[in-house]
Amino acid sequence: MSRAWLEILQEETGCGVVIGALMGVHSGLFTSGSGSECHVVRLLFTGDLRGEPRGVQADEVDVVGWHPFGSLPPNTTAWAALGAELLR
Repeated sequence: MSRAWLEILQEETGCGVVIGALMGVHSGLFTSGSGSECHVVRLLFTGDLRGEPRGVQADEVDVVGWHPFGSLPPNTTAWAALGAELLR
């Protein structure tokens, strides 16, 4: 994984991460807000979080918290829910 992504994670969450095993690959079409379609490939990795997550950008983040696998928030994306299911 590129150093840039690790820096983005640190900036967005206040946490570092040690990247682990590849858990899954998904390929599909994504429709952007402007209506154009593009091909996307998502890679899902395990990782060890370093530090406690926090809303670093208070004007962009309402809440940061931990959720049990069995009670993820209703706005959890399907991809994030799949990752949680694979970790069970």
